[in-house]
Amino acid sequence: MAISYPGTILGWTSFYIGGWAFPRGGNANMDVLIALGTSMAYFFSTAVTIFELDQHVYFEASAAIITLVLLGKLMEARAKGKTSEAIEALIKLQPKTARIVSATGKFSKYPQTACKSTTSSLCVPVKIYQSMGL
Repeated sequence: MAISYPGTILGWTSFYIGGWAFPRGGNANMDVLIALGTSMAYFFSTAVTIFELDQHVYFEASAAIITLVLLGKLMEARAKGKTSEAIEALIKLQPKTARIVSATGKFSKYPQTACKSTTSSLCVPVKIYQSMGL
């Protein structure tokens, strides 16, 4: 009980804060489910220990669930950060100028913003070379 107490209480804070909007909004999210499930396991185990009942205790299960869910949230945040970096790198690959081929076959350089989807000319990007980073 004493070993699981600090981790359980520290882990509960993020779930209780995240699930606090449930009574006001009416929609339960994962934070509410984790907070309720681990709270019930911990308080049931506390009651079993205090009243010396002949039941199983679930202190370690409560702490393990909180630890694994927090680890999952950390991994998700890191993956989102890397995805954002990859999207920004792809946006930087967008060409700044384009060669627009007119109906007569003449090439003209214009800013990329001048290339509209409604234009009947062919728009060809300039100086963009894509490669696979192996």
